[in-house]
Amino acid sequence: MVGGDPTRFFRAGVIGCGMIGAQAEADLVRPKPATHVGAWRGHPRVILDSVCDLSLDRAQSVGNVFTYEALPEMLETRGSELDILSVATPSETHPGIVQEILRRCQPRVIVCEKPIALSSAEGGDMVARCREHDVVLLVNHLRRFDPVLRGEVAHMGRIIGAPRTAVGRYSGGLREGGVHMVDLMRMFLGEGRVVAAASGDVLLDFGGVRAVLLGHDIAEHVVFDLTVEGDLGALHIERFGLDVRWDRAKDGYPLASGYRALAPHGAWRDLAPRSFFRAMADHVVAVLDGKEDPVSTGEDGVATLALIETIEATG
Repeated sequence: MVGGDPTRFFRAGVIGCGMIGAQAEADLVRPKPATHVGAWRGHPRVILDSVCDLSLDRAQSVGNVFTYEALPEMLETRGSELDILSVATPSETHPGIVQEILRRCQPRVIVCEKPIALSSAEGGDMVARCREHDVVLLVNHLRRFDPVLRGEVAHMGRIIGAPRTAVGRYSGGLREGGVHMVDLMRMFLGEGRVVAAASGDVLLDFGGVRAVLLGHDIAEHVVFDLTVEGDLGALHIERFGLDVRWDRAKDGYPLASGYRALAPHGAWRDLAPRSFFRAMADHVVAVLDGKEDPVSTGEDGVATLALIETIEATG
């Protein structure tokens, strides 16, 4: 764990003020905070200090922070003040930006958007460089930070028993919705391998748990849900990870004697959808306070991307 004074404030900077960096905050229907800027600005223990974007107008639209167009200038001017840096830029820029950060300053935590890089090799180099500089590298697979889903992982065996099969469905492309679903499968099932892939649909094995990954066309409708079935029941993660349902196997099957059937065992839903970005910010502060070990690490980002690469090469 990273030690620290639990009463101190932390300063954050955001690199990239596009949709996920800042602009999605204006979407009225998204749970807030909905961006890196919103996450740091809204946290009671964090001061949003500075932002950088290739468009100075876009950076200045954030308001009430130091704004920069050139990353080296931001890091040279404000870097010594920053505990946290968010990298909210396209994947191909991540290795170079992280290298530039480590060259010019030493934040305590870097939160990098997903995928961690274009290739797992590049991601592995980022992990190694951050480790050398004693910087915590997190990848923004948002559901890993969520306390509700983390609780489901911890108690899954008590609800469904030993996992047997899993089905994950997503839309938005393999490196968009797909990378989130693959990482969610890893979160619940551990390390996996690709058995077969065709046209974006994949058969995986997670230590004996057979899993299917199904891609959908986002132009038709959005989808993101995971079902894990075990010998005692089933766990359903729905509505992009916001809702949870449980089934349990019970004696009595209506169409034949001598069988057991799954029956509803309970459900959990937020009346006001919670923000995964808020959970991310809470977790980063808890890491800095020394209260939690990092989750959604750079190593997780590399392992998830390696599976994506194998899917692309296979199917």
